[in-house]
Amino acid sequence: MKAKNSSSRIGEIVAEMSSITEFAEGSIVSSSSYYTTKDGKRHKTRPQFKFQSRGGRGRQKLRHIPAALVPQVRRLIENGRRLEKLGAEYKALMTEESIERLKKNGRRRLTLPRPRLVCVLALLDEYERMGKDERKRELPRFDGRLRDAVTDDMAAYVGEVMSSVAFRGGRKGVHGVRTVQELSSFGWTEVRYPYRRGTNDRPDFRGAFGIERKMTPCASETVSRLAVQLGSFKEARDALALLGCGRMSVSKVRDETLVTGGRILEEQRKPPKDVRRYTEAQTQTPEGGRAVRRTLVVMADGTNAPCVKKDTKGVRGKNGDEAHSRQLRVMNFFEYCNVDGEGTPVPIRGSFSYAVTDGEIAEATGLLKVQGVARGSGTVPRMQCVADGEEALEKALRDAFPFAEFTNDVMHACGYLSACCQALGIASPAKEYATCRRIMFRHGAGSAVDRIRRLYTEELEASKEAGAALDYLDKRRENMRYGWLRRNGYCISSSHVEAAARILVARRCKQAGMHWRHHNAACVCAIIARLRSAA
Repeated sequence: MKAKNSSSRIGEIVAEMSSITEFAEGSIVSSSSYYTTKDGKRHKTRPQFKFQSRGGRGRQKLRHIPAALVPQVRRLIENGRRLEKLGAEYKALMTEESIERLKKNGRRRLTLPRPRLVCVLALLDEYERMGKDERKRELPRFDGRLRDAVTDDMAAYVGEVMSSVAFRGGRKGVHGVRTVQELSSFGWTEVRYPYRRGTNDRPDFRGAFGIERKMTPCASETVSRLAVQLGSFKEARDALALLGCGRMSVSKVRDETLVTGGRILEEQRKPPKDVRRYTEAQTQTPEGGRAVRRTLVVMADGTNAPCVKKDTKGVRGKNGDEAHSRQLRVMNFFEYCNVDGEGTPVPIRGSFSYAVTDGEIAEATGLLKVQGVARGSGTVPRMQCVADGEEALEKALRDAFPFAEFTNDVMHACGYLSACCQALGIASPAKEYATCRRIMFRHGAGSAVDRIRRLYTEELEASKEAGAALDYLDKRRENMRYGWLRRNGYCISSSHVEAAARILVARRCKQAGMHWRHHNAACVCAIIARLRSAA
C-alpha cells in the first residue's frame, strides 16, 4: 500500500511540476529614505523594490522592479520555492522507491512507469502564452518543435523503463546507484542501475534489453540501415541527428555498421529455413502468358570493389598489372511459375533473396549450397543455375546443385558472337552477326557456331581472335541451348544478378574517391543484401 501511495504521489508531483512553467529564485527587498521639507517636517519616500538573486560564483545581484509588478514577482518567487520543495520530495520518494524495489528481490509482478510528457506540455504552455505576432511567426515551426519535444520525452521514458527493470533484480551487496547513457531509437537516454563495489559485471538491464555497444537493437538497426543506404557514414550521422535519434561521431556509425555487417556475413553461413509460400495473386498468370512448373533460380556473378593498397598488394589484375580492386561474389535466388507472351519468366513478387561474400570460390560454393538448401532446393519441382562464362563460377554452381539446369547468360554469348563476326574480316559483319544471333535465339549457340565454321573456314584460320571467340561458344554449346530453354520456360539471361551487383555493391562502394578494406566492403554489402531480401 505504501509503494502504491508513493507511486501515486510521484505522479502528482510530476504533474504539478510540469504545470509550473514560470518561476523565479530569489527574494524581494525594499528600501525607503527620508527627506525634510522647508517647513522642517520629515517625510518618508515611496519604497523602492529590488529583486535579489545569486549570480555566477554566488555573487549577489540586484535588479530594480516597478511597484506595479511586485505582486507578480512575488508569485514567481512562490512558484520557485514550491518547485524546489517538490523537487526535494520527488528525489526522496524516488530514492525510497528504488530501495524498495531492491528489497522486494523481484518477486512481484513487473510494474513499469507511465510516460510523462513534460517537454510537450511545456511547449504547449509556451505557445499559449505567446502574443499574436510572435505566435504568427512560431506556428509554422510547431510540428518540428513538437517532434523534438516528443522525442525528448520518449527518450527520458525509455531511460525510466530501463531503470525500472535494472532495479527489479534486487541482488545482495548493492553499494549505490550509478547512471550511464545508452542510445535508444529516440536518442541518448540516462539509465540508473544498482552498483556493486569490486565487480565489473555487465549491468542486468543491458542483457534484458539486448543492448550491445551502448545501443539497443532498434537503434543499431537504424544506424546501420542509414549508413548503407545513404552516400556516406557522415550523411548517416547527419540524418540520425535530423531524425532525432541522437548525435554520434562518424567513427561510431562506421564501427556499428561494420559489426552488424560482420554478424550478417556469419549468419549467411547458417541461414534459417526460408521456403516461401505465395498467394494466388502472386502466382497469377499474366495476360497472354502461360503457366510453367515452379522453378527456383540461382544466379551468381563477381564484381569488384575499389580497395586500399594494403588489400591489393601482390594481387594481379586481369591485364597482369597490380590490381586496384578486390572481387566480391554476389548471388541471388528467386522463383517463378509463369512466363509472359514472349516466353520470358515472370519472377514471383517477394521471392528474391541475396547474399554476398568476400571469400574465395570454395567458400562461395559452400555458401551457394547452404543458401539453396534454405530456399528449398531439394523440394522444388525444378531448379536452374544462370551465370556468365567464368569457369570457376560454373564449377561452383555445378558442385552446389548437380541436379540443376545450368545456363550461360545470352548477353555474354552475344558479345563473343559479335566479336567473332567482327574479327572474321568479312564484308558485312553486322549483317552476319544479326543472322547468327537470330539462329542462336531460335536454336542455340551450337547452330550459330556450325554455320560460321561451314561458311568461313578460311577466315577462321586466318584470324586467331575470331577462332578464340568461336571456341568459347563451341565449348559451352550445351549451356546455350536457348531455343530449348525458351520453349520449356527457362531463363536465358543473368540480368537479375547483374542488377543485384549494381544495387548491392556499385551504388554504395564504387562512388568517386572511395577505397575500402576488402572485408569492410563485404560487410556493408551484406547489410544491403539482407535489406533487399524480401522475406
